[in-house]
Amino acid sequence: MKTICLISPGVLPIPNIYGGAIETLITNFIQQNEIYHKVNLIVISVYNSKAKRLSEKFKYTKILYTKKYWFDRLYSAIAHRLKKYFNITLSFQALYYYRTYLYLKKMNLDCIIAEGGNYSDFKKISKYFGKEKVYIHIHNHLLPNRSLDNIFDNTISVSDFISKEWSNNSINVNLKSYIVYNCIDEEKFNKSISAEERNRIRQKLGIHSDDFVVIFCGRIIEVKGVKELIQAINLTKDSHIKLLIIGSPNFALNTKSDYLTEVMQLIRDAGEKIKFTGYVPNEQLYKYYQSADVQAVPSLWEEAAGLVLIEGMTSGLPLIITKSGGMIEYVSTQCSIQLNRDEQLVDNISQSILKLYCDNELCQNMSKESLKQAKKFSKNKFYLDLVNVFRED
Repeated sequence: MKTICLISPGVLPIPNIYGGAIETLITNFIQQNEIYHKVNLIVISVYNSKAKRLSEKFKYTKILYTKKYWFDRLYSAIAHRLKKYFNITLSFQALYYYRTYLYLKKMNLDCIIAEGGNYSDFKKISKYFGKEKVYIHIHNHLLPNRSLDNIFDNTISVSDFISKEWSNNSINVNLKSYIVYNCIDEEKFNKSISAEERNRIRQKLGIHSDDFVVIFCGRIIEVKGVKELIQAINLTKDSHIKLLIIGSPNFALNTKSDYLTEVMQLIRDAGEKIKFTGYVPNEQLYKYYQSADVQAVPSLWEEAAGLVLIEGMTSGLPLIITKSGGMIEYVSTQCSIQLNRDEQLVDNISQSILKLYCDNELCQNMSKESLKQAKKFSKNKFYLDLVNVFRED
């Protein structure tokens, strides 16, 4: 049985008590390994006392926590300036990865997976263990450079789009590419709620029982197209069409941004048409999905995949998405309306919402197709697909 190590980005803890797409995937993998135990698993995570207590229940996963101190930020700032102004590159740009490196040197590992974060900080890890043992799990639209080609011989991508983008731009002749599609913990989202509870949630949000609700769930950042979605909702003059926005700039962390300030002003200007919850814990999200009628994912950049798509489909929602990166690999044309990212995007989102609002039969058919499509992205399949990557080696 192989021993593999997953190195989290070092921002949010494992298990995923504060959310985070990568942290959620790692937690799902841990939970499945507790059931099937096909690998001996080690995970490196930033320290959190609650997460550490929760990790003690795992039998087949050892989570090693590294604390961050006040001088970590100072160190990173110095490392950045040395590189920018003097072309001096330290072995590690972040002390989190230096501490990780010290952990790893004490272990006998078969495979090491870089799960996001600062990939360039894996240089010494790759040199110590050998490139053939180190994998980059690509969760976003990332292109290789000479430095990364010298660190990683193996890529694991969340979509075929992401895999091709890397391989087409890589000069690494030893490159091995694998595709492992994302998953969610489907048991958290395939729950039903009663009509009474649905109405209670809507009432709490200031939404009427007969309103048509479009839900956006994700980070409130520019590339997610939140402002464009708000503009599209405002074009639909019917007072029964509402937008429910769930999210924050940085998952559960209480951070603010100029973009969030702009979005909040647009929400205030829209009056009763738009409701904003802020961050909602993952285990509570299903109630909000079940209280909506349609999901919108109007990404403006090349989205690698998007866990929210699977959440929406598992909840039985019709989708309105942009033809963005790997997203179209996760949905079908039967469960989604797919739009180009062009100058007509706002108008087209608005027209798509109105189309679904006026056609209940279409909504019901798309809902059924979403439920079918969602079954392709179970956490069990994700676990087995990722394990098979290392079996092939």
